Amino acid sequence: IEQGRRVTLVTLSGVESDFHRPDKRIERVALGVTGESRGVLAAAVANLQRVAAVRRAIRVAQPDVVLSFLVDTNLLTLLATRGLRVPV
Repeated sequence: IEQGRRVTLVTLSGVESDFHRPDKRIERVALGVTGESRGVLAAAVANLQRVAAVRRAIRVAQPDVVLSFLVDTNLLTLLATRGLRVPV
């Protein structure tokens, strides 16, 4: 932001779980796709929905680079960016 770059923050959770609000110059995309799943099949479906949501958000943002944090989010992000030709 300080260097004049556009920054988009994409989170799996909704804004209701924020501890801190990001700088107003940062575009915030809160996907709201977190939650517990009942059973293996429900968990697999929920994770596919998360991957699709992350992929849509990345496509819309058209980033030069994607930076991901935390093991589960990293895995979802790697799956979501397959074939998008954006460095992760």
